[in-house]
Amino acid sequence: MRKIGYVWDHTEGSHMILLHPSKGRLSVPRHRELGRGMGRLRFISIVILLALAACTSPTPTHTATPTPAATATPTSTGTATPTATPSPTTSVTSKNGCKDGQLDINKSRLEDLKKLIHIEEERAAELIKLRPFRSVDDLTRVSGIDPSRLEDIKNQGLACVTN
Repeated sequence: MRKIGYVWDHTEGSHMILLHPSKGRLSVPRHRELGRGMGRLRFISIVILLALAACTSPTPTHTATPTPAATATPTSTGTATPTATPSPTTSVTSKNGCKDGQLDINKSRLEDLKKLIHIEEERAAELIKLRPFRSVDDLTRVSGIDPSRLEDIKNQGLACVTN
């Protein structure tokens, strides 16, 4: 599973919940009627491949946004003087020190925190109770987040802490 980017997160009933940093959660059945051994493994592999095929869509191509043309601004004499219209800018970092699209673990809602790898509802609730965090590394205070899971969270790139 790791070869295609999925990491085991937890078990819900008779299903394994696998996580992928960009594709999200995947539920894989572990039913007894599937039997043991290679048949079961083959079945799980097929389910994952089908899920990947369903999740995979062509990557959208980003086209450059054209810079607006100069517009004419009338002057008091009635003649038009061309002035450039400012092009929109996007900031890489917002006011709170996190990059755009990142989740501040000290301010995000429970539903948003569940977008982080290895953070399901129970851990998100505990994370909220343990606030504030001085850095993403402090997430090891949350039960079940060991150094390897912390590394996965950091590699996902979504979690951040206000400066």
